[in-house]
Amino acid sequence: MTIKELPAELRPRERLRSSGAGSLSTAELLALVLGTGTRQATALEVGATLLGRFRSVGGLAQASLEELIAL
Repeated sequence: MTIKELPAELRPRERLRSSGAGSLSTAELLALVLGTGTRQATALEVGATLLGRFRSVGGLAQASLEELIAL
């Protein structure tokens, strides 16, 4: 399922507009920064995977290029 197929109230960009950044999870905010996912995963899934692997935005910021490419 793509983000466009989600109901509007579940899409991060629409929720950001209607409810503000405080209403979004870290994975949703990261998905907005990423802008797009891959053929296999939505930006939301990529964001969640990155946070699952690196535990936080701080951990993600410390990741090496090799670690990011490995995902």
